[in-house]
Amino acid sequence: MLLEWIANAKPGEVLEIISEIKRHYYNTGDKDGGDAMKRALKATCLADREAILRRYEPYTRHARIPYMSVQKAEPRQ
Repeated sequence: MLLEWIANAKPGEVLEIISEIKRHYYNTGDKDGGDAMKRALKATCLADREAILRRYEPYTRHARIPYMSVQKAEPRQ
């Protein structure tokens, strides 16, 4: 789970985690969600990181559908 990975991130994993944040959030049009996850990743102490992640954990449960992938069905003839 991405959220757990962020909470337990090691310095060498930051670029890989940012790539996943981009894939899961920014590439689906969810800038606010991506920004929130990046804030959690940038937290310097464990207590701050845990507090940020606890606040955003419920948000990660919502399915995000990319705006561009939603299409209206064509009426059948």
